[in-house]
Amino acid sequence: MHRGESYERVRAELASLRSTYGPCPVRQTTVPVSSTTYEQVRALTDRSVVDAGVRIRNGRGESLAVSTGDGWGDPWGHVDDVEAIEDGAYRVLQETTDVGCEIQGLLGITILCLTDATDDARDPVYRLGALFDGGRRRDLDCQDCQWRPVTSGPFVEAY
Repeated sequence: MHRGESYERVRAELASLRSTYGPCPVRQTTVPVSSTTYEQVRALTDRSVVDAGVRIRNGRGESLAVSTGDGWGDPWGHVDDVEAIEDGAYRVLQETTDVGCEIQGLLGITILCLTDATDDARDPVYRLGALFDGGRRRDLDCQDCQWRPVTSGPFVEAY
């Protein structure tokens, strides 16, 4: 199985983040997905290999969370190749919460390898998820958000 072009693009993004922020936790995982999901992610990867999120915390150790459909999580989304990862993370935060922040650092990176669960011959698709530190806030006016206990590590959860 060939790693493909998305692997090289993820490696380049990882090197860029490490040169800017230094070392941080990296989680690598492989996820077999349906052919439909594989095709959707592969098409998305033609535009970008990066997803990004921002974790904003309060003084009680909780983080700002948005509904993910099957629970709550950090605001995250896709970053376009034409924007810096930090700019994309900020844009996603604004679009999902209408909240702004100042990016203060990088909390963690997820390298995700997606495979087609029904066709082993297809090349895997790689994506990089970056979770940024959006600092601490007291009160926020966000109708679709909640302060929730931090239940996951510093990684973007996707797919």
